[in-house]
Amino acid sequence: MDRDIECMCMNCGVSLYIAMGEIALDDSVISCDHRMVRNLFCTECGGALAMIGLAGEQPRYRLE
Repeated sequence: MDRDIECMCMNCGVSLYIAMGEIALDDSVISCDHRMVRNLFCTECGGALAMIGLAGEQPRYRLE
């Protein structure tokens, strides 16, 4: 069973929860060590997604 990953749109900020097996990560890393998703895009605006962490876990950016 795949775990869900929280991904955040870099344009509109919406969080999407996607099965880990569906995500292909880009080699680029943005601030706070988040990696960009290369094969999926935001369902609201079509923007680029960044992988935040496992669904249900407290993301690092909320702890800082």
